[in-house]
Amino acid sequence: MSKSILIVEDEPLIADDLKIVIEKLGYTVAAMVDSAEGAVDFLLSNKVDLALLDVQIKGDTDGIDLAGILKEKFGVPYIFLTSFFDDDTIYRIREASPLAYIVKPYKDIDIKVNLGLAFNRKNDLPTQSSSAEIENHFVRKNGEMVRLNIDDVLWIKGEDNYSDIYMTNGEKYTISQTLKSMEDKFPLAQFVRIQKGYIIKLSAISSISGNTVYIGKESIPIGKAYRKDFFKKLMIL
Repeated sequence: MSKSILIVEDEPLIADDLKIVIEKLGYTVAAMVDSAEGAVDFLLSNKVDLALLDVQIKGDTDGIDLAGILKEKFGVPYIFLTSFFDDDTIYRIREASPLAYIVKPYKDIDIKVNLGLAFNRKNDLPTQSSSAEIENHFVRKNGEMVRLNIDDVLWIKGEDNYSDIYMTNGEKYTISQTLKSMEDKFPLAQFVRIQKGYIIKLSAISSISGNTVYIGKESIPIGKAYRKDFFKKLMIL
């Protein structure tokens, strides 16, 4: 069976051209959507081997943020398609760790080479941290290494290259890692990303009102692109 690919591209002519090229290479185009919402809706009931993500797509969530959702929720690897070369975009692409990326305007050979590269790298992707690995996490405190008890973590807030881990006892640990990097270190069954800058522990939620999650007195807004996935993790009676 041929590998299946989801195309996320908001320019119809480019999407159609990508489909033609990809199918000529022997792959299957599972679907073509133009937004993060469309991608998530499709993946809720379908599986793909790879996603081809344009950086600039319709909606509030761009392709780079969508990549984080695909990785966390669906375990779908991805490559980027972009015509942007500004420092911020390049930095964000690097942080997202795609299997490859294609620069617009592209040639057919660019698609062939990068898809081949992506599928060759796919088998080398790191897996979700095991419970044993999580139990061996330590953080620095007053010059010492202190064991991080995952049961006591309430939420994690990310900003630039740092993440703040908030604990039940009121302590906060600042880690020199991005929030995306922290995602792989916490079990998806217990933690969920509810917006670009926050990961929360499901069992720590006190209440939910509209688009806001409350953990004790802390209020955290739910990002539009993460809302549907978040509520699917809740058991609502």
